[in-house]
Order: sequence, then C-alpha cells, then structure tokens
Amino acid sequence: MNEEITVRTFMVPVIGWVAIAFFTFCAVMSVVNGLAILSLSFIPFILIGVPVVFMARSFTANDSAITARTIKGTYAIDWDDIAEVFIGKSNILFKGRDGRQLIIPTPSMWGFSTKRAMQTFLQAEIDRRGLSFKRSVACDYRFFKGTRIAKQSPSPLRDTRGGSREGET
Repeated sequence: MNEEITVRTFMVPVIGWVAIAFFTFCAVMSVVNGLAILSLSFIPFILIGVPVVFMARSFTANDSAITARTIKGTYAIDWDDIAEVFIGKSNILFKGRDGRQLIIPTPSMWGFSTKRAMQTFLQAEIDRRGLSFKRSVACDYRFFKGTRIAKQSPSPLRDTRGGSREGET
C-alpha cells in the first residue's frame, strides 16, 4: 500500500495574518486616540497570530513519513521514529523517540477535498503502529523540533536561468 495523501490548510495562515493586521490596527488607533497604555493590551493578541502564520500550509502522509510544508520550510518525520501522538484543540503533535517533533493542524482546519481520506489514513497508520492519540493542551503551544528538511541545493550542471552548463565553452 503506497498511498500518499496531501491536505491543504489555506485558511490557517490567512486567519493568522488577519489577526495580526486587525490587532495591530487596534493598537495603532489606541495610540492615535491618546490611549497608548491601552495599545499594550493588544500585544498578546498580535503575538498569538504569529505562530498561526507559521503553521503547516499543507502536509502529506504516506506509509513511511509525514511531511509538513510551512512558510519557513519543509519538515518531516518517519512513522518508525514516532513514539507518541498528542492532540490538542488546534494541533496534532507527532513526537519522536529522540525528542524530535512535527506539528500539523487538527482536522477542523483541513481542506475538505481530502479531509476524510487523511483522517482515515492517519487513524489506520496510528493503530497499525500501536500508537494512540493522547489529549494534551500543551501540544497547541509546541513548535517543530529537529524535523526540518534541508533545502535542496541546485545542481551545479543546471543553470538557474533555464539553460544547461553542460558542453559550454
């Protein structure tokens, strides 16, 4: 079974950017209206939007690994390396045996086209490996750890302008 399913989470970063823009606007308007001390109360709300922007924009699961793509890069963890799976209100945390961790949003934030297939696949893979979902509010405040995939460097034989350097004189 070499199934691979990809889920997109388009609305997640949009929600984060809207929150940052709205609460920044509120803070600026407080200062403009002479209520500078009130503007400080908007800072925590602005900061809540920042991790939301960096959440997974899409993620893929197959028989061997889970891969998440974010604005900062690509992260992956092999199923064989996963020791525990935690679920919170907004995140699912896959924790590796060596402390590495991969975060994906909960199904409430997934796109509808492959949502059911991904839920079924994840549950089947977790059951097959003898894992189970554990409830944890703390996983909503975790970040990726040790799972970043290095960017592929361009081939020295490939010209980034579309041509090839092979045979050039």
